[in-house]
Amino acid sequence: MKIKETGYLDSIYNEFDISDSQKNETGLSKNTAYLIGKDFPAFGKFLQSIGITIKSSRKSCLKSASIIIEKDLRKSLVTDEHGRTDIEIEFTDNKINYHIIVECKINSNKAHSKQYEKYKALFNDTKADKNIFVFLTDQSSEINLHEDDEKIDLINLNWRELINNLSDTRPKSELLKKFLTYFERCHGMSNQKEILIQDVSAKDEVNRYKNRVYRRDKVSGSPLYFAPYFTNKNEVDDSRGINGIRKILGIITTKNINWEKVHPTCKKFLDQIKDMKDDDKKEHLKDWKKALENDDIGEKEATYFFLGDEVEIQPSLKKRPGEFLMQQITRNYTLSFAELLSEHNKVINFQNKN
Repeated sequence: MKIKETGYLDSIYNEFDISDSQKNETGLSKNTAYLIGKDFPAFGKFLQSIGITIKSSRKSCLKSASIIIEKDLRKSLVTDEHGRTDIEIEFTDNKINYHIIVECKINSNKAHSKQYEKYKALFNDTKADKNIFVFLTDQSSEINLHEDDEKIDLINLNWRELINNLSDTRPKSELLKKFLTYFERCHGMSNQKEILIQDVSAKDEVNRYKNRVYRRDKVSGSPLYFAPYFTNKNEVDDSRGINGIRKILGIITTKNINWEKVHPTCKKFLDQIKDMKDDDKKEHLKDWKKALENDDIGEKEATYFFLGDEVEIQPSLKKRPGEFLMQQITRNYTLSFAELLSEHNKVINFQNKN
């Protein structure tokens, strides 16, 4: 890693960048643990992100906390298991003892119930009042647990949700500012696709989109928006091209999707939207449920994008090779907002000339 360029007095990188020079899960999880172990407002925001409302002060909670990284399972009660925990937290708030284990994943790496099964025995090593297992990932996942696991709360937390909550901290410490800058440079904006554009034609695809869900085979990455390209083969109406765009409110990759199981995660997608009215949330949940009805693709794993309201694009964008867009919409075809506006301007200029 080149940490300083010739001709500059200083490096653009900070200690978090250096610690995570390989830009991997281990580096990010260590840096996250370091941040919440040093910065009590960040610690409070992390707890808020996993649904814990503390009764005492954030400072006293952090003072009571023990934060461990990379605990070797072979040196604990789980002697027959290989592996290390990413982050383990124990703290006390208002005489309630909390035990939290965090499993971190980035990019297309997805949380699995096997990981949970491997680590859950660690909760037997303490006498906590609240046991919480957190999957911190780029994409939410449906994890199937057994009925005897009711004493352990399972939380699916998205990295972007955590970063947004940390960004809301007022005032921000210099350490938090450095962490947020590092995250966006190494794991955020540079890896964030803005607008995913894919062909949509079959009747079930169109109807699913109209109910604010787009389904496709498993993909990695977390785009911000989805814009369907309705092809000539569209079985529902004559609208061809890109006529609208919807914000992606949440992503779940799973197989044998079941509304009852994903409903809590979908509700969480909506609860993190500030100022969204309860009636709007109910409407979204109603549509999402309808979109998933009879969604049977067997054991094949698929990625589901849960979408918001549509913003209309007029005039619509249609492929015109050599002039705008591309001849074929390829798998995982993405555009930035700047590129979309540029393509839209090309359409308007073309229409004005003809």
